Amino acid sequence: MTEIDKLKIASGIVEGVLALPIIGWMVYCFSFGLFPIAEVVLGIIGVVKSEKKVGSILQIIAGVIGWIPFIGWVMHIVTAVFLFKEGLNK
Repeated sequence: MTEIDKLKIASGIVEGVLALPIIGWMVYCFSFGLFPIAEVVLGIIGVVKSEKKVGSILQIIAGVIGWIPFIGWVMHIVTAVFLFKEGLNK
């Protein structure tokens, strides 16, 4: 398992936590806007370093539109699934 696979699995865990309605909202609110920026940066690192780019591109999109109530929730779930799938499969 490479470092980028570990990064994708860790990012998938973070996206899964953000998909939880109350907990995800609290993370966004109490991070003072820094967490979505970190999420986008992790997505950019994944796009640059990885061969499989779909999960990282979705992570960037989820970081940008994650504050929209229902759309962000669906994006975080879809992104978590793609990141787990890319991180666990070679």
